[in-house]
Amino acid sequence: SDRDRIVASAGIPKKDLLDKPVSKQIEELMRRKKPFISSGEDTVLAADGGLRTANAVFPIISDGDICGMLMLIKGENASPGEPEENLRLAKLAASFLGREMVQ
Repeated sequence: SDRDRIVASAGIPKKDLLDKPVSKQIEELMRRKKPFISSGEDTVLAADGGLRTANAVFPIISDGDICGMLMLIKGENASPGEPEENLRLAKLAASFLGREMVQ
């Protein structure tokens, strides 16, 4: 997402999230520049008025400013939480996007 809306989606029906405003929970994580990683059953709502939740959320930070968030959305039949490898890759992707925003 950028700071206001979900701007890209992969692996799930795009209409579920694409171009929807981010949820208040995501806005709060952005304000604090904090990641969120589910410990099992806890999740955060990805978009306002949506039903999709995120198992993990990582801030995209460029020059100390928040640009958006990278979210791992919980699948419909997925088990709780995210594999450690997915978390490492998502954190790396958020860091890469933040560095690319500078250029």
